[in-house]
This record gives sequence, structure tokens and C-alpha cells, in this order.
Amino acid sequence: MASELLGAFREFDPSAETFTVYAERLDQFFVANKIGIVPIDASAAITAAAEDKEVAVLISVIGWKTYNLTILRDLCSPVGSKSAMTPANPKDKTFEQLCELLQHHFKLKRLKVA
Repeated sequence: MASELLGAFREFDPSAETFTVYAERLDQFFVANKIGIVPIDASAAITAAAEDKEVAVLISVIGWKTYNLTILRDLCSPVGSKSAMTPANPKDKTFEQLCELLQHHFKLKRLKVA
């Protein structure tokens, strides 16, 4: 029987918050729900499964606009990445890699006034 999650997590809305704040809140959602938390002596397989779950939750809650509409999927493509060896599918990246890509993409650009 699956356990219920504590709290609900809304999709990312760049008009309401920065991605940095969203990622901080998501990290606390993970803590509250024991997602991605493994014992220090956990096997590599257990650690990888925990990291995969963090990615799956991020992809599930981020919302279709951010995931599908030329943002996350395009950022993960070889054309949008620094290396052709970079995985093209968001699920093949780590949680940290996805957050870094999204933080960079949504970073506020300040205009200089002359």
C-alpha cells in the first residue's frame, strides 16, 4: 500500500516565484516525504533509485508548460546543451542537473538604464 504524501506541490509558475525558490520548496517537500533520503551506507543501487525518484517527482510536478513547451525538454537536448554526450531526455539527468538548467533558464535578466 502506497503511503500518502504530506502536502501538495503546485506546478512552477515563473510569474509567481523564481525557480530557485521553487527548487528550495521542492527540496523541503522531499524532506517532509522522505524522498531521496538514503542511509549513508546505502548501496549504489539504492542511492540511484532515490535520485531517480527525485527526478520523477520534479518532472511530475513542474507542470506541462515548463516540461513540454520548449523549456525542459529543449534544455536537455544535445543542441541546447554544451556537449553532444549530454542525455537528451530529462529523466536521464540528475535532479541537480535539471535544477541548474532551469535556474539558468529562468534567471532574471536585468536591463541597464543609460
